[in-house]
Amino acid sequence: MNQPIYKIGAIVRPKSPELKDSCVEIFRILADSGIEVWCERESSCMLGLQGGVGFEEILDSADAILSIGGDGTLISAVRKSIGSNLPIFGINMGSLGFLTAIKPNEVASFASLLVSGGYKLDFHRMLEARFVDSSEKFYALNEVFITKNNHCGMIKVGAKINNEFFNTYIVDGLIIATPTGSSAYNISAGGSVVYPFCSNILLTPVCAHSLTQRPLVISDDLELEFVLKEDGMILIDGQQTITFHKNKTLNVRKSCNIPLIQHPNRSYFAVLKEKFNWGGGS
Repeated sequence: MNQPIYKIGAIVRPKSPELKDSCVEIFRILADSGIEVWCERESSCMLGLQGGVGFEEILDSADAILSIGGDGTLISAVRKSIGSNLPIFGINMGSLGFLTAIKPNEVASFASLLVSGGYKLDFHRMLEARFVDSSEKFYALNEVFITKNNHCGMIKVGAKINNEFFNTYIVDGLIIATPTGSSAYNISAGGSVVYPFCSNILLTPVCAHSLTQRPLVISDDLELEFVLKEDGMILIDGQQTITFHKNKTLNVRKSCNIPLIQHPNRSYFAVLKEKFNWGGGS
């Protein structure tokens, strides 16, 4: 059994005031189950609710973080909570929902698992990206994406593995993905789907100039370095943009594991079958 959860900090998809009624009902169900819910201040203001607490207070005092929205909302909450080791779970108000596996009509039954400790914890490996001349670190749950500033035209990306040069990618972009992110942007670019709890890093070129530039799956014990010959940028999980100046070196390596709360009966392969309609619905 896991630790019972009695205090939850909630963060809601931005610019979604239409979720107010759903959120109020979710908070009521959780409260009726003996769970205290603190709505993050910006989310509370957006919904027009009274009160609201700062995210730092949630990190200090909550037992878990609740994301209400889609996978993007949960990923944002994950990156904001780096270092806290708080478990996170999501209620899916969108359509796809690989990570936010709980549906609104399942909140009542899931609340009983939270207070009893009967939920499952899945640990997802993140990536850490850092320019070698800087101490600032960027964390990705899905992917680090290297591309041109204007997203138009090709870019040359020099790549090293464990300080050994191995390739110059001539591409529209290069995806450096986690196994968790293999079913996100990576799969749209022709990369492999990788079981999210494998110890790997994925390198997937986007619209490569050469047919020999193929997706690559490596051990996450290896460290990667990338250099550009012209200015570009990196996108972290499609949410955070950072300028990548030419001749700077970007280091990418494995980082911490993030605990995500899931239903104990959840099957990753059943989720794949449902989301990708594998097997033709049979």
